[in-house]
Amino acid sequence: MGKKRKDEHEDEETLNQLRVYRGVFPWSVAEHDWVIATFNLRRPNGIEGLPIPEEYPELEHDLKTVKGQELENIKDIILFSDIFRHRYPKKLEYESHSYRFNQINKFLDIHYDELVQMRFVVERDGEIIVAPQLIETLCTSLYDEEDFDESGEWIGNTFSFKDVVAETKAKIDKKAAKDRPTEDQARKGLIPWSSAEFKWVMNEQSIRRQNSDENEKLQEEYLPLKIQMARETGKKISNFNTLALLNEIFHERYSNRVESMAHFFRYHSIFQFVDEYKNELIKDDLVKETGGDIAMEPELIESLCVSPYTSDKKSENKRHAFSYAEVVKRAKDIRSARLN
Repeated sequence: MGKKRKDEHEDEETLNQLRVYRGVFPWSVAEHDWVIATFNLRRPNGIEGLPIPEEYPELEHDLKTVKGQELENIKDIILFSDIFRHRYPKKLEYESHSYRFNQINKFLDIHYDELVQMRFVVERDGEIIVAPQLIETLCTSLYDEEDFDESGEWIGNTFSFKDVVAETKAKIDKKAAKDRPTEDQARKGLIPWSSAEFKWVMNEQSIRRQNSDENEKLQEEYLPLKIQMARETGKKISNFNTLALLNEIFHERYSNRVESMAHFFRYHSIFQFVDEYKNELIKDDLVKETGGDIAMEPELIESLCVSPYTSDKKSENKRHAFSYAEVVKRAKDIRSARLN
């Protein structure tokens, strides 16, 4: 009976070891980052008094004989081992997570140049930044390829480069799709802009309006659309040429169609808002009128660049109109924050 229990225990130990080498036990990005942060915090204190890892008994001899960078590498192994043993006191957790950590570092080292080319790894101001999607993939993926040492002896399993790249790209694409602005957000004014971009478009429009060759070309290109819109609405579109030029400017500036549409609507709505509420805005000291020209205060521009469309009953433009009360409150809050 005792021998049976011993055999069962040995079988379970062997099975768990195979699971460790296969990467069956996933890790988390948060835990990976914690280990790195703890290592950076403890490294200046050295390894005095730390035990030699049971799995690397030869390091005790190496500590006394090697020098230079090789000695620093050995010290790092001992420190990492101590960090993992305190974080994961259970043998299986220690082995699985420390093995995965080593496989992650090995993967990043071996494929560094390729990962840089794919922008999965970026060097910035002397710091190496790894895409979070890549770390997440490496923390959870199975090891699908056998790993061998220099003599050709099997030493476990490791990541499949092809599979890791494919899964990381899928994660990045999914995040991009999730973060991509929607048409519904554009219609509701929920895609914020910036006053710097607003001013850039104003300046660009002013410059290109003087280019007669470009304007003639645009009039010719947009003529069929102008005729079609006039038939559908039964009205003469007096500012059509201006809208055509703005359409070109926005689509050149913003490659994303929804983003271009959102900012185009907002730009047009800003001027409609100021025209409609000019007198009220002057009284609220958010618009100044000089010699027939009006100038918006910076706080008003900033407010209009981020406010959603929540039209007042007074507004004729129900589709992309701002609430006067909300815009003015936000502008005055911005001004108050700067003054204080």
